[in-house]
Amino acid sequence: MAEKLKTCKSCGKEVAKSAKKCPHCGARLGMATWLKVIIVLIVIGVIGAVAMYSCTAATVNTVDKAVKSVSNGSDIKGPDGKVLTGDAAKKPTFNIGDTITVDDLQLTVSAPVNKAPDEYTTTKNKNVAVFHVKATNNGSSQAYISSGDFNLYVNGTKCDPVYMDGVDFSAEDVNSGKTVEGDMGFDIPKGSSFELVYSPNFLTDQEITFKGTN
Repeated sequence: MAEKLKTCKSCGKEVAKSAKKCPHCGARLGMATWLKVIIVLIVIGVIGAVAMYSCTAATVNTVDKAVKSVSNGSDIKGPDGKVLTGDAAKKPTFNIGDTITVDDLQLTVSAPVNKAPDEYTTTKNKNVAVFHVKATNNGSSQAYISSGDFNLYVNGTKCDPVYMDGVDFSAEDVNSGKTVEGDMGFDIPKGSSFELVYSPNFLTDQEITFKGTN
């Protein structure tokens, strides 16, 4: 069977299709080097684009999950051990003195004790309601809690915090398996019905309310 022929682009004569070099003019018959380089660069570019897309997609997916986790707020477990989910976890209400769990932080805010302000402290009501806070970190990483996470309201009006000797709960980092305790005070009249609102994460609108009377 006769070998198939092709035309030399340099001299126009027919040569064997399998020939690498034209026997008539000596021209190379393979793919031009510059064309090979272009093809290689295109292939490299495609591979790089695919890898970058995969990496970016994985990063976006991870960030998206983290954002969704934060936007959903903290997981709440009530004093009965029941886990609150959905809308019930956004603005739950408990009684003052209840022990609840916020994510991995077990939290108890005791009923307040009324104290007279010290000689260096001025209050509107001549009374300071002092709340004892106890927080235990049952998680594997460090947790955080601060008196700044709490606001007290009487009849819907925000009350002033009081800082005086012995009322020393401020900002606390809690290591895994450890407990922190301290007192925080508010300027309210004796016998007031109050709402103590705890915001566990400033990135969300989640609010946990403790109701009681001093």
